[in-house]
Amino acid sequence: MTHPVYVKRPLPSRLHGKNLVLRNPQLLHRIYLQRPLLRWTLMERFAYTMMLTAGGRFVKYALFLANLAILLGGIVMFSVGAWAFIDSSFMERLIGNDQFITSAATLMASGCVVVVVSLLGCLGAFKEIRCLLIVYFVLLLVVFVTMVVGGIVGYVCRDDVDESVYRAMWASIPLYHNDSTVMKAWDEIQRNFKCCGMRNRGSPKDAPKDAWRRNSNFIGTNMKVPDSCCIRIEWLGGCRKNPTSRDTFMADCHTKVRDFIKSHALALGAVGVAVACLVLLGMAFSCALIIIIR
Repeated sequence: MTHPVYVKRPLPSRLHGKNLVLRNPQLLHRIYLQRPLLRWTLMERFAYTMMLTAGGRFVKYALFLANLAILLGGIVMFSVGAWAFIDSSFMERLIGNDQFITSAATLMASGCVVVVVSLLGCLGAFKEIRCLLIVYFVLLLVVFVTMVVGGIVGYVCRDDVDESVYRAMWASIPLYHNDSTVMKAWDEIQRNFKCCGMRNRGSPKDAPKDAWRRNSNFIGTNMKVPDSCCIRIEWLGGCRKNPTSRDTFMADCHTKVRDFIKSHALALGAVGVAVACLVLLGMAFSCALIIIIR
């Protein structure tokens, strides 16, 4: 038994240029009749299914709502990127690796782009302008590819960041009194993270505070640690000369910085993944709407 083959019928000339599918579900089968499903693309099947729901109005309003979600996601991206950028700016000179700072700045820029693109998508969905929706889809595709590539690069290079931060911090200790920027960065880190020095991988038995013995400016003086290692200002005298766990921070600053970067990177990554999922949703609905109003 042979099955009839259905084809797409052209619209009458008097109906051209009118978005009748969205407004008149009864005309659906005069425009898209059943065809063998194997000859349909994935997006055609999706669009045809959406047409059956209130004549395609579902797609229009779903795209509008998706763009509102993308808009909020873009604002969150910018906010989280700004938070990470500002929160880590005090140690930029010390960690010796600008990948984290660059990632935060990139997330801020991406957030701005996503906000603009989402507004463009809202306008295209509301006005049902096909050319605008095509531009919107292309921009979303560029944003999505950029986020995926950035995520892959960040994941692959995550171990290199930790190693480069350790080397930069260790090399900066002898510069403590010779470079005011390094001194300020170390003092900020030790006060904010309540730590003192860093552990020497070549001498595992040494405490983190013992790293300051490498500083040539401390040799021949009564100072064994900087003032920022001391827990309280009134204990500076005893803390400088004979630092103990009672008056001196004992935590490893490298471990604190590493945990700080990891926690912030996790927040950046989580926001990026969430927005990428919303972008995919916006791309799917925009494709469906483009097919419907063609």
